[in-house]
Amino acid sequence: MEWQEARGRGRLKSFSEIWKPGHPGWIPMTPYLVGLVELEEGPTMLSHILADNNDARVGDPLFFAPTQVGERVLPLFRKI
Repeated sequence: MEWQEARGRGRLKSFSEIWKPGHPGWIPMTPYLVGLVELEEGPTMLSHILADNNDARVGDPLFFAPTQVGERVLPLFRKI
């Protein structure tokens, strides 16, 4: 295995809308989407998806969108 730089583009492979988060810190974000993103380079990763809840569809093109959440920057994806 070795590190490979990714372009940050992919497709939504699967997703779930979260209404009851496992940690109280995510309550202000509910409902939110978590999905599997298949990167153009091949690997699949789990990420939050920035989209209107009724607007996400499997196969949607996505791009990498680092987003400040509280004190951290998280690797989220946004619809193109």
